[in-house]
Amino acid sequence: MFLLLGDATDRCCRAVQAALQKRNYAARILSYPLAHPQRSSWWLETERTQSQVVFADGTLLPDTALDGVLVRDAWIDTQGWQAEDLLYMQAEAQAALLGWLWSLGCPVINRYPPDIWNRRHVPLALWGPALSQCGLAPIEQFISTSAADLEAFGIATATYAPLTSPARYALTPEAITGLAKLGQYAPVCLIPAHSQPTQGCIVGNTVIWQQPMNDPALDQALCHFARQIELPFVQIEVATTTAGLRVLDVLPFPQFDRFSTEQQGTIAEQLADTLIAERSIR
Repeated sequence: MFLLLGDATDRCCRAVQAALQKRNYAARILSYPLAHPQRSSWWLETERTQSQVVFADGTLLPDTALDGVLVRDAWIDTQGWQAEDLLYMQAEAQAALLGWLWSLGCPVINRYPPDIWNRRHVPLALWGPALSQCGLAPIEQFISTSAADLEAFGIATATYAPLTSPARYALTPEAITGLAKLGQYAPVCLIPAHSQPTQGCIVGNTVIWQQPMNDPALDQALCHFARQIELPFVQIEVATTTAGLRVLDVLPFPQFDRFSTEQQGTIAEQLADTLIAERSIR
């Protein structure tokens, strides 16, 4: 059986489930395997690990029966918790789930490292070395606390790109004044003017684009990048600057809804094929 970790309403999980069932494979969507209404046990020792999940309907799934896992998202039910207790329990639950995912012997898409699992958005600068090794150029970033330096960079034509989120903001005169004040307390990150971004979703050895790119070399480099960071399902955002094509962002948790219905179908089919291929290798 394939296990798809995510909300029951998640379009990606539902589409992958349908694609697997069409190929005559069993697949279940589960929002969180280690908490109510499921029952679970995990025996962890230095040299071996063994676990099982009992679904609410009584179905028993030992880890040896898992053909593969797709990780979309997984959170405990927030109903009935006080805010301070929920924060603690979510952290504990996420830590336990990450350990469980790394204990599994079956293929896992994606088996996230702790630094990504615990913060979800990774600043572009940290992806820089891996991108460069694959022949991909991240967009230039100017980070400073100096209003004079920001002005010298060309603040009027730049875009504000916070280091803690994928959001970007065009700069109005009022915003420029605000950034100068912000620089007194925290570094401000600016990126140069660029074309309208487009999204690409890397699944295994395939890239599905929002807009046709028709660049096999770019696709090959992106698939190499996904292998380098050991995330076979990852989203990338690119745009053109005066210096050429640049990577604006890397999203280790792909935003499925940003793609068209047809593109979503292709992504789901590729994910199903990748899970089955990894199962066969195993």
